[in-house]
Amino acid sequence: MKALFLTLILATPLLAQVSTEVAKSRSTVPAERTDKWAPSWKERHELLVKRANTNTKDYQLVFVGDSITHSWERAGKKVWADNFAKFGALNLGIGGDRTEHVLWRLQNGAWPKDLKPKVAVVMIGTNNTGFEKGQPAEETAAGIQLIIDEIHQRSPETQIILHAIFPRGANPKDGKRVTNNKINTLISKLGERDYVHYADIGNKFLDPKGQLPKVIMPDRLHPNARGYQIWATALKPELEKLGLK
Repeated sequence: MKALFLTLILATPLLAQVSTEVAKSRSTVPAERTDKWAPSWKERHELLVKRANTNTKDYQLVFVGDSITHSWERAGKKVWADNFAKFGALNLGIGGDRTEHVLWRLQNGAWPKDLKPKVAVVMIGTNNTGFEKGQPAEETAAGIQLIIDEIHQRSPETQIILHAIFPRGANPKDGKRVTNNKINTLISKLGERDYVHYADIGNKFLDPKGQLPKVIMPDRLHPNARGYQIWATALKPELEKLGLK
């Protein structure tokens, strides 16, 4: 029954290009981490579950993602405090996560039934691209769609800002960036839903030639404080449109 449910979801017109076979892929099946970082992942997940289940109704804004989201607590800490703390924002990011891990976390305590924020900000998928030889764009896009479905099912009134995956790699020809761009093309169609607001701010991190400067992302993947300020500045008007001022 579960496989059929996934097949029906993935056959929707928004991602019509995606084969129903992706329902069998790793990207779409909720899973715990089993790599060498699994113990620290589990510890972080338990911390986030505790946060999500404490003063749950106070959270107006929730961020969901991987290390780029997680690091709002590191490189982006001051920017977060200046821009999002006033909304009682909750950070549900864990470094290294792929779509399947986020799905598992949402289903296992990180999104409790009373969590009903005005806005959820989602950015995930670049680790699917970077995992082993890289997962196909169609599979990753399908995993992202399931995350959107999961959040909407748990909190139907929540408006979701779905970010295009941020640029990675030094230049436009970087293979992983090319794959992420393909994923972005697919998930952009989710913006046709009335509760999903697709936001592609990738060009704000790039120079005119499409190069990703180290002064914004030193490892050409993770933003530094300057990069998080660019993100916050781009996000602010979108949040205002959705009632967070």
